[in-house]
Amino acid sequence: MAAVRTVRNRAVRAFAAATIAAGLAVGMTGCGQPQPNLRITETQASGNGVLKIGMILESTGEQKFLNDSQRAAVQLAVREINDAVGPNGRQVKLLPSQGGEAAVVAAQDFIDGGADVVIGPTDSSQAPAAIDMLSDAGTVLISPSNGAAALSNYSSGGYYFRTYPSHALEGKALAEQLWTAEKRNVVILHDDSTYSGTVTEALKEELDGKGASPALVSTAGGVGQAVAEAVDAEPDAVVVAVRDARTALEQLTESGIAPSALFLSSAATGNYHDELPAGALKGSHGILAGSLPSTPFQRRILAVNPDLGHLTFAGEAYDAVILAALAAADADDDAGASIVAHLLEVSGNHEYTDGSSVTSDPAATDCSGFAECVALLDKGRPIDYRGQSGPTTFDADGDITEAKFELYEYGADGRAVPAKTILATTTATEQQE
Repeated sequence: MAAVRTVRNRAVRAFAAATIAAGLAVGMTGCGQPQPNLRITETQASGNGVLKIGMILESTGEQKFLNDSQRAAVQLAVREINDAVGPNGRQVKLLPSQGGEAAVVAAQDFIDGGADVVIGPTDSSQAPAAIDMLSDAGTVLISPSNGAAALSNYSSGGYYFRTYPSHALEGKALAEQLWTAEKRNVVILHDDSTYSGTVTEALKEELDGKGASPALVSTAGGVGQAVAEAVDAEPDAVVVAVRDARTALEQLTESGIAPSALFLSSAATGNYHDELPAGALKGSHGILAGSLPSTPFQRRILAVNPDLGHLTFAGEAYDAVILAALAAADADDDAGASIVAHLLEVSGNHEYTDGSSVTSDPAATDCSGFAECVALLDKGRPIDYRGQSGPTTFDADGDITEAKFELYEYGADGRAVPAKTILATTTATEQQE
């Protein structure tokens, strides 16, 4: 089997740090959105018998390389659903994606093409416009990569979901690892990006709750000044959550900070074998959202595209399609409103009460893959879908309530290898070997 990189390259690190545009402010609201929230509303069947799925691809810049893994994952999911005879015996149709189009242009194309579900966009800054347009048309939007915390509160009438965790959960996962490693005097190096602010706020809140008092150091006055301030604090751990991670890491290690004291956020995690001196990061740790793709899944997706060099967001894209098809099967209808009304249930949220609670059904059966899960639904049994990206239980905001994060450890060659898994939830976190 061809090798697939498991740690994102520098382009992914840059994407992860810069994906949130300045316009995505906390408390933002959409315009012209249908109400009430259809995730908790009874619906009537209104589909046409064909589940049509579209995919908003990245159109410009370095992010375009993220298209291939997501496209292959969506194609694989559609193929496997159709091999299992589709939801309620109906085939799924994947609509053509042009690429090179702005998200709103692609969204309109899919509305004109009768899409019931759209997967994407990759960039969180493109999500609001797509949400506005698609929700007005009654089309479900499921993003495999949007991490902006502000999107949790974006008004969509219930039509927006994401299989990728909010960056706030990343902060919780980092806090758990720091606490487990008995790091109490922590400095958090952050920049002025929304991503960094979200991770930093969640990380500090979690550590404060555990009894630690982390110091926040901004790079607004320059990386050199921030590093000097961090070193002066004599920390036993420094969290690097900045865009210019290479410069910060180089200066931190040159200033006497032990590599084992460095913890890298997802924006900083990547391979540095050709960017930093040998041994500079030995013993450092980084974190990335999502589970490592299983070997069978890698084989199946490489059969779709043998030239894939990475699987970034592939598991999340695959899960988005499977969940949409399961919701259609559970609803016995392929219309967007029906899918919205059943997505929480098939994801594992079996009871909505006060707008935030997620109650597990002890009778529900864990399952993965469309064929296995739909067979249970056909027998009238509730399911908890467990996907390639990890747990996928949606809350009333369309966010996943728990997420797996892979903790990586750096070797002397500057390459990161998986060390263990951290499960972060909206209520607690735990370590998994």
